[in-house]
Amino acid sequence: MQPKSARLITNRFLLRDYLNTDEDTCVQHHADPQFAVHHSADELGEDHARSVSQMFMAWQDESPRLNYQFVVCHKADDMRLIGSCGIRADSIRANNRAALEADFRIELARPYWCKNRFAIEIASMVITWAFSELQLTDLTANTALSNTVAARLAKCGGFKLLEGSSL
Repeated sequence: MQPKSARLITNRFLLRDYLNTDEDTCVQHHADPQFAVHHSADELGEDHARSVSQMFMAWQDESPRLNYQFVVCHKADDMRLIGSCGIRADSIRANNRAALEADFRIELARPYWCKNRFAIEIASMVITWAFSELQLTDLTANTALSNTVAARLAKCGGFKLLEGSSL
């Protein structure tokens, strides 16, 4: 049985479900011009950022809950929202309910990119939680091939490059 909600805590971060009050900060993160580098045109802009935040909150009411996208708050920075991280199982599980597979996603605001292994600590917590609590059998991570930082993070997290892919 999937947990309805979760709070994950690491040494430096609190990961929790989205709240309505998080939406404006998420829009600010998406407005950063560097955010656009690895995203398609339809994934940009305030309207898209707001719809994504609303989708993350709607997932919290689904039953069974298949998707978990957590706000990442930095403890040492007044619990500032610095990004999000999650597990998305709806599209994969819908095809085969017996396979407990999901997709892993992480996004941090630009000031936190490549900083003090933040992404590794956050990813490690979410991946460990997902395999334990959701009893996953497989986890994938999709990223733009040009996003070499995300590819390095995936490799650090134990993900393997799929045949036919290249960096």
